[in-house]
Amino acid sequence: MKHVQQMVHVIQSCYRILSVVASIILLMRCESRVGGVYEIPSGYRGWIEVRYERPSCPPLVYRDGKYIFRIPATGVLCTSSKPEFGWAHDEFFYLSKGERTPLPDFTARENSMIWGAEYFGKREELPGPDVPGFSPQNTGHFYVGTKSEFEAHRGARVGPE
Repeated sequence: MKHVQQMVHVIQSCYRILSVVASIILLMRCESRVGGVYEIPSGYRGWIEVRYERPSCPPLVYRDGKYIFRIPATGVLCTSSKPEFGWAHDEFFYLSKGERTPLPDFTARENSMIWGAEYFGKREELPGPDVPGFSPQNTGHFYVGTKSEFEAHRGARVGPE
């Protein structure tokens, strides 16, 4: 019986080691991007939309190794910058009179204030009909609010609630 327990322990140890090695290999293969700092008007609740590659709009500001996304009160930010893809640590803040207040993000799970992040590619990359309420071409979206607010406003228009 003791021999069987030792074998089980060895198998479990090998499994853990293989899992760690596989995770490291997967992480090494992941693309990375420059992180973003999202400055959202204090008290804002609702959908945020970032419209990329719009020639008539200014580029994103790059400061301290991150792109700054200063979201206007409308909830729609227009930029000439291209979207970046891959893994990065993004930060979300309410902004009031130049002061940042951190918002709990995806890592906070149930207490998160950031939900439903997604990206819609260029028109030729999009199959099927447009998504109601969204500018479907080359845009990123996420919702600012509690989980119950997010669930109540899925598919709603872009902008503050």
